[in-house]
Amino acid sequence: MWLIRRHIKEKQITLRYNGEIGVRVNGLVLNEGFGQRLRELSNKLLGFEIDGFQISEFDKIYDNRDALLKGLGEELKKDKLFNEDHIKSHETAKQELENLKDIIKKLAFDLVGKCKELDIDYKDLIAQSK
Repeated sequence: MWLIRRHIKEKQITLRYNGEIGVRVNGLVLNEGFGQRLRELSNKLLGFEIDGFQISEFDKIYDNRDALLKGLGEELKKDKLFNEDHIKSHETAKQELENLKDIIKKLAFDLVGKCKELDIDYKDLIAQSK
């Protein structure tokens, strides 16, 4: 357990559970704003919604990580980004998508992937985090 906790700390993933789960990646809280972008993006790329950053959805993020990251990479090359309608500037929209890409990478590879590699249930790990 110490290895995964150290790994998560080194990768800047913070887990907290106080009746309600809080997950931070690089200091960014996985909030409703990022959750909405993930729902929109997954619907566009995969044809179904991944429901924000619910813990129950982390497996879907993990299972579809390659398609999500590839799609985000392609989206970031465009002149007009799919989330620009909700945001005032192109640069801000781009930064938000780059943050989303980083969050997906860290959740998929550094949290879920590492837990699977070590045969640890990440849901138990989150529940134990105080």
